[in-house]
Amino acid sequence: MMARRNKYGAKLTRIDGHLFRSRWEGELYLQLKLLERAGEISGLSATPPKFKLCADYFCERTGKMVKAPTYTPDFYYTDCDGKIVYIDAKGKTLAVNKVKRKIVESRHGVIVWFVYEDGRRE
Repeated sequence: MMARRNKYGAKLTRIDGHLFRSRWEGELYLQLKLLERAGEISGLSATPPKFKLCADYFCERTGKMVKAPTYTPDFYYTDCDGKIVYIDAKGKTLAVNKVKRKIVESRHGVIVWFVYEDGRRE
């Protein structure tokens, strides 16, 4: 049986014992580690918390409880002002990602930055 190919062509990358879902995500991790070594950020983590997009709910159709979908950014760290910053490495702009980010930011009061391979940050 052949391994499934990622629909966007991303290749799994292992760095410092962490398995990243893409080469770009691994490169961004290395860039953030440099910022941490330089003292510009602290507490870098490649295992951020999961954020619920809504509450668990009861489905009338199936008669079962449904767990809420979650969103997990790729990294988080503390900036020089003491604020927690969440980062998500993105290869391309997708509307669904922006919607999920808006839900997380409004429900949980956090800020999530998308960092693109071409250098954009939004």
